[in-house]
Amino acid sequence: METDPLIKWNELNKSNAEHAFVSAMYTSVVETGPIVDKFSTWLLAGTGATGALLISQIESVLPYLGKFDFRVCISLLVISSLLGFLSKYFSILCQIQVRSITVLPEKLEKIFSDHEKNKEEIIEIANKRGITLETEIDINNVLKEFSKPFPKLTKWMIQRQGNRGLENRQIGYQAAAIRFHKQAIYTFLQGLSFVLFLCSGAWFAQSL
Repeated sequence: METDPLIKWNELNKSNAEHAFVSAMYTSVVETGPIVDKFSTWLLAGTGATGALLISQIESVLPYLGKFDFRVCISLLVISSLLGFLSKYFSILCQIQVRSITVLPEKLEKIFSDHEKNKEEIIEIANKRGITLETEIDINNVLKEFSKPFPKLTKWMIQRQGNRGLENRQIGYQAAAIRFHKQAIYTFLQGLSFVLFLCSGAWFAQSL
């Protein structure tokens, strides 16, 4: 028995609203990325300045820390810096992803609007002439044309992501969320390493 079109319409309407709800939640989370990035940048600048000061004043510092203690402190600063760079890397990837998922739908809206308008006119004329035409957009053709300037590996990745996007409507938002999560983790570890540096310096200086 064929499903009532009204039931299909209702299910589609609910599904679209639910997905839009989820997309909005993802967006509200990942758009806080620049705030986390500012903290990471501030911490990275502080780490660099502290490291430069320690190295330039090594002769004055060694009597209070000792060679081993000094190496531990510098190592913690280096670790903090590396974690900061990783945080910045995922921050950039997250911002790129957020930009793409917010700008692309705006550009596609007019394209789909014009396509639907022309499609209705074409179908109407085709029906009058008894012709059957394929009017739907073929995403595989779109991906194939888009990937032409890129090397083979990139083409494969584009095709793979495109196919995954057909199966998962939230894949773009999920990718941004994953990158934001990694950014937040590395920023936390970056800050923790810097705090450990401060604690280690204070402990070593006190123990002398």
